[in-house]
Amino acid sequence: MNKNELNRLVAWRLKLLREADEMPRGVAQTCRHYGLSRNTFYKWKARYKSHGEAGLCDRARTPLHSPNTTPRAVVSKILYLRERYRFGAGRIASYLHRFHNIHVARSTAHRILIRYGMGRLPANQKRRPTGRPWHPTACKST
Repeated sequence: MNKNELNRLVAWRLKLLREADEMPRGVAQTCRHYGLSRNTFYKWKARYKSHGEAGLCDRARTPLHSPNTTPRAVVSKILYLRERYRFGAGRIASYLHRFHNIHVARSTAHRILIRYGMGRLPANQKRRPTGRPWHPTACKST
């Protein structure tokens, strides 16, 4: 929502509050006229009383706290493994599970890497080989 739309919304809500106070028909008829519930009207009125015109703006709908977020310690381990060893999301998830007994889904590790701008390695940083690569022909006995 841009500034003009926000200013129009605040002006409309302020007009509605003033009209309900000044008109003899009262709150119920004003709310019915504008198609608004009385609960919403009184919510706006309380916000206007405590915060002024700033209280009539829309508020963010995002939650203040998410109980299922990945702990900061786990996020820092994921980022460390990516920086230090250049592991991908799958290898990070299996490493944390095997050596730290931390259960993180591969998709979660990937999402965290993307959030912190580490989704893809730069082209000049190839993954280092961790040992002798497995090859299906190497296992054949002749």
